[in-house]
Amino acid sequence: MDLSGGAQVFDWDFLIACFPELTDAFLITISAAILGFLFASIIGLIVAVIVEIKVPILYRALLWGNEFVRGTPLLVQMFFFILCSTGLGYQTRAYASGNTGVRDSLC
Repeated sequence: MDLSGGAQVFDWDFLIACFPELTDAFLITISAAILGFLFASIIGLIVAVIVEIKVPILYRALLWGNEFVRGTPLLVQMFFFILCSTGLGYQTRAYASGNTGVRDSLC
């Protein structure tokens, strides 16, 4: 006899079976976020110093780059990175492109 009344019942056995994969995915997500944050912090500090001392050529290039990155959605930036790197002959994994996208959006 079906006691659920037609509603779906959560399958705990399936969750337990998938738990190792979920744990691995969680660790990859956290490591990508931390690495992206660290890279963004380092690049942001370098850009801030260059903008603050106003190095003539770099100052304008960084201001333009900043406006370009801030005005472009993150998903478009990741597709741009994947397509440009592949066009240059560099094979990019999803982890690397996601890390680059997060880093660029935080700067």
